[in-house]
Order: sequence, then structure tokens, then C-alpha cells
Amino acid sequence: MAKKTEDKTKAVKNETADTKLTNETEAGTAEAGEESIPEVVQLTREEFLKVREHIEALKKEKDENVNLAQRLQADFDNYRKRNSSLKKDSYDEGQRDCMRTLLPTLDNFERALNNAKGVDPAYVDGMRLVQKNLLETLGKLGMKEIDATGMFDPNLHNAVMQEEVEGRSPGEILEVLQTGYEVEGKILRYSMVKVAQ
Repeated sequence: MAKKTEDKTKAVKNETADTKLTNETEAGTAEAGEESIPEVVQLTREEFLKVREHIEALKKEKDENVNLAQRLQADFDNYRKRNSSLKKDSYDEGQRDCMRTLLPTLDNFERALNNAKGVDPAYVDGMRLVQKNLLETLGKLGMKEIDATGMFDPNLHNAVMQEEVEGRSPGEILEVLQTGYEVEGKILRYSMVKVAQ
């Protein structure tokens, strides 16, 4: 019995010694790996030139990558600005298109009111209110009537008729045949006018 206990004790001691030796060996190898790089490394001229060439290639690649990243960032910023202004321009153009489609309705109101002789006055007043409401709504969106008094301006007016009238200077607007409108300086429709010869 004493022999068995002694054998077990020896086995445990040997196992502990083996474990300790393995741990010391692993630690020594790690330390040796770190210490295996000498403080000064001597290279041949050829090796040095290869290393320097490799470093320069890496620097060049880094510079190219930085330039590419800067260009991509600038392109993205430009895209975002373009997209923002395009969105606003598209919205404004859509608004103007909507207004253009309503212009014939305004013309029809005007024609109906001009030819409302003998019609119930209450009905005529109702039509005037609807016309006024439509004009106010479009006015809130920026639509304005083009002034068609004074002299003819080809940037604002479309002359479809000419008439010789005494006492009127040539190019003076005599009559507005169709009202013109603009939104923020952009023409929705030119005023159709008759001018003096």
C-alpha cells in the first residue's frame, strides 16, 4: 500500500514537472520570437533597393487611394447638391404645369362672365366668387397676371392683331385678347394682345 502511494506521488511530481517544463518552453519561445529581431539589420544594396522600391510603391498606392477617396467624396457632394436642386426644380415645374392646365378654366370663367347678359344675377355672382377663389389660390402659389398696358413687349406679350388707330403710337397695346400669367419671373403664358400699327 505504501508503495502504491509512493508511485502515485512520483507520477504527480513528474506530471507537474512536465507541465512546468512545457510552460517554460512556450514562454521562452515567445520571448525568443520577440528578441529574435535584432536592433540593427544589415541588408545588401540589392535588398535595400527592393525594400525602398516596395515602400515607395506602397506610398504611391496610398496617395492614389486618398485621391480616389477625395474625388468620390466630392462627386457625392456634387450629386447630393444636384439632386436637391433637381428635386426643387422638378417640384416647381410640376406646379407650373398644373397651373397651365387650369388657365383654360380661368379663360372660360372670363368668357362666361363677359357673356352673362340676361342670366340670374345670383348665378353670375357665384361664378365671380369661384373665379376669384381660383385666382387667389393660384396667387398664393406665386402666379401673377402679366401687365398688358402700355407698349408691346415681346418678352411678355404675343401680338396677334394690328390695327391702325389715330392718336395711338405704333406698338401700343390696344386690347388684351387673352390674359397672360407668370410665376416667379417664368412665363406660364404670354398675353395675347392687339397692338396699334
